[in-house]
Formats: sequence, structure tokens, C-alpha cells
Amino acid sequence: MTSPTIISKPAATQQSVPISSINSNDARLFETVKHVYKSDHQAEYLEIKAQIESLLLQLQTNTQA
Repeated sequence: MTSPTIISKPAATQQSVPISSINSNDARLFETVKHVYKSDHQAEYLEIKAQIESLLLQLQTNTQA
């Protein structure tokens, strides 16, 4: 005796909503948040880069002494 095979449908996939279908206020808010997010990460990157350069300079100074 064989058992019945159960085939299930895949769970509903999340679909992205095109920006053109979002009203203009939401689109502006989205762009503002995206800009702030990018700016924050750029500032963080520059801070880390400055720390690395400072540490490299200290290392070079210590190895020359």
C-alpha cells in the first residue's frame, strides 16, 4: 500500500513594490531615509579609515625607532 504524496504550494513570496506605485510623499520619505542611511555609513567608513591610518602611522613610527 502506498501513501499519498502531498504537494504543497510554495509560501507566498514577498514582492517588492515599484517606487512609481508609491505616493509622492512616501517616495520622498523613502529617498530621505535612504540618503541619511548612506551618509551615516559613509561617515562611519571615514572614521574607521582615519583610525587605520593613525594606527599605521604609529606602527611605522615604532618600527623606525
